Amino acid sequence: ALTDVPADTDELLISDAGTIKRIDYSLIKPTNTPAFEANLSAEQSASNDTYTKMDFDEEVFDTAGAYDHTTNQRFTVPSGQAGKYHIYANVVLGGSANDTVIDTKLLIYKNGSVYSRTITHTGTNYQRYQQLSVASTMVLGVGDYVEIYAQVNLSSGSVEFRAQNREATFGGFKIIE
Repeated sequence: ALTDVPADTDELLISDAGTIKRIDYSLIKPTNTPAFEANLSAEQSASNDTYTKMDFDEEVFDTAGAYDHTTNQRFTVPSGQAGKYHIYANVVLGGSANDTVIDTKLLIYKNGSVYSRTITHTGTNYQRYQQLSVASTMVLGVGDYVEIYAQVNLSSGSVEFRAQNREATFGGFKIIE
């Protein structure tokens, strides 16, 4: 029979024929790791009709040291951690009141190719701010890597990806199976 243990401990008490045994709960409790999240540290320009790799260079957390925030801005599955992962990204596109954004895409790349994307189409309406989000659950093997790209199609003006208040984030975690 299991006995409840206060939340601030990592042990379970198990009774076996009147003998109480201690088990280190940290060895059996499930965790969603590796896990990571990163932000943009500064606004990033968006070139018209060009796929732009997002520069998520400000690491918030990285449980396995698998997110490269200095060189490639990508997550690479570490040794022994193949499995299903939930990957997500959110960005805010900003411009002046007269910028005309026709459509935008936010894409998850796996090993250099498009894996998943989201598309928005606004026609010829003026867009001062636009939020984009993409998420996917994917099977990743050791050494596979994921990155985020964006593409903007403008008919006038210029826009940038905003970095204020965590308006641009990229993260993911391994799913417990």
